[in-house]
Amino acid sequence: MFQPDLTNTGGITEEKKIAGLAEADHVDIVPHNPQASVVGAIYSHFCNSIPNFRILEMFQTYDADWVDDLLVDPVEVESGYVQMPEGPGYGIELNHDIVREHEHTEDSVHTINLSETDWEKREVQRR
Repeated sequence: MFQPDLTNTGGITEEKKIAGLAEADHVDIVPHNPQASVVGAIYSHFCNSIPNFRILEMFQTYDADWVDDLLVDPVEVESGYVQMPEGPGYGIELNHDIVREHEHTEDSVHTINLSETDWEKREVQRR
């Protein structure tokens, strides 16, 4: 199995190329997706488009309780399956009020200490 991350590999086109190379060697793709909402919606379409998709890592609200509010209709997971967003584009609509409320700034960047006990239960850590 191979675990690329489309936000680090150059986007969907590059990720599709990686998936194609992996498929040629009979290797499954298990995308790395520590993001939620928007990237989760994009990944649901990507995963549905490759034959060697195995499983999608998906943290819905791993570090901020407002993440699901970024979308007018959040991506839903039912019985372990992502429900494909429908509609134009990726099938999502941004809630622009929430986007403005949580605009990215240098002060809003946080890191995760994976050596810390119970890191998966963490709260947002500010620099």
